[in-house]
Amino acid sequence: ASFGNTVDFAINDGSTSSDGASHIDPQGFWIVSRTGSAVTTLYKNGTASGSIDATASAGVPTTNIYALAYNNNGSANQFCSDQLAMIFAASGFTSGDAANMSTDFNGGYMTSLGTNVY
Repeated sequence: ASFGNTVDFAINDGSTSSDGASHIDPQGFWIVSRTGSAVTTLYKNGTASGSIDATASAGVPTTNIYALAYNNNGSANQFCSDQLAMIFAASGFTSGDAANMSTDFNGGYMTSLGTNVY
């Protein structure tokens, strides 16, 4: 989710991370990928925004996945008013996986609908 021009996320660690960069325009295809026990990478439009040292993985949580809000032990809070075209879950995307998924979704599917944003 995007709050105050930063992108905040949590992935299998029970804590929230931010890439620390300012993202004025939230439009695009965002992917957060954990490829190691304490390594998380944020991608926008298929390009890495950087690796973030994450808290060591605590395994896959038993709570539901929330988008555009924080999951506070089963209760949604801190909502974000951005709009989503898609949300998905997968395992450990590499930079190539992120680039391919971004191209396929935006360049293929969204372009065919006339709604691509980059």
